[in-house]
Amino acid sequence: MFNLATILTESARAVPDKPALISGLNRISYRDLDNRSSAVAANLAARGLVPGDAVGLQLPNTVDFAVAWFGILKAGLVAVPFGVTLRAGDIARCLDEASARAFVTGVSSLGAALDGADSAAVYDVFVSGYPVPTTPCAVGLPATPPAGPDLAAARPFADLLDPRRPVEPPVDREPEDVAALMAGDPPELTHFQLHMGTHEDIRRDDVLLGALPLFHRFGLSAVLVTAVRHGATVSLLERFSAGAALAAVQRDRVTTFAGVPSMFGALVAHPDVTRYDTSSLRSAFCGEATLPAGLVDGFEERFKVPVREEVVPLLTSRRT
Repeated sequence: MFNLATILTESARAVPDKPALISGLNRISYRDLDNRSSAVAANLAARGLVPGDAVGLQLPNTVDFAVAWFGILKAGLVAVPFGVTLRAGDIARCLDEASARAFVTGVSSLGAALDGADSAAVYDVFVSGYPVPTTPCAVGLPATPPAGPDLAAARPFADLLDPRRPVEPPVDREPEDVAALMAGDPPELTHFQLHMGTHEDIRRDDVLLGALPLFHRFGLSAVLVTAVRHGATVSLLERFSAGAALAAVQRDRVTTFAGVPSMFGALVAHPDVTRYDTSSLRSAFCGEATLPAGLVDGFEERFKVPVREEVVPLLTSRRT
């Protein structure tokens, strides 16, 4: 039996006070991430979701994404991450194809998200970015709600963080049980595949830059799951820009950068790159596409770190 979420509970026991996530000036410890995700698991189960049910997950690279991701897995559910810019029809398709029973989204995507959820007949919608409700049944809504279906179905994500539910250990799953449904081939990723897709050469004192979208398999496996497995730290960027990435490297003493070719190119070409202290970097790796040789040389010369290119291991990892 194996549930991928046990990597979080193990790291929380080993390094409870160590930052698991950095988001701007906020730092979330492993203890906090473990407790919050356990509350999500307990509250989803209390709403009638059972192991194997699917939950849509549409958030940028935020603390709530990580909390929801591990909470969904702890409850034995299947996470269905997808992009924050999808239109209502595409959201409906993602939810419908997964037979989703609940949906976690954010205020920036709320209009399309509620339309898509309504079309897919998903009525348990939880919205990150709302204020904490003042009563158990209160629904926090924007001052000017987006046009769309009846917003009574939307509840604050904070409802899932209610700590009053009894907390249980992660639900036992088989290694070959599906943990996530994601765009790509294969679309179904098991607990075992996601575990085997992590990188082995990450140390506990590493800080990984979370610039890759976590709804994508490369960012999810190579950054978030890898960091949590090893008790390392992720410095989150909601949206990549070279300036924001360089600032995060300097501020949070980032040691590991994972990106796609366009990100490497943007960092090398940034006009003020030399103004940032990037001496903490010790490794970089690129996935999804091959880096031009000139860009590899340029990055290594500029940042004084080796660049590795690799296929995401989880694409081919299978139990034998």
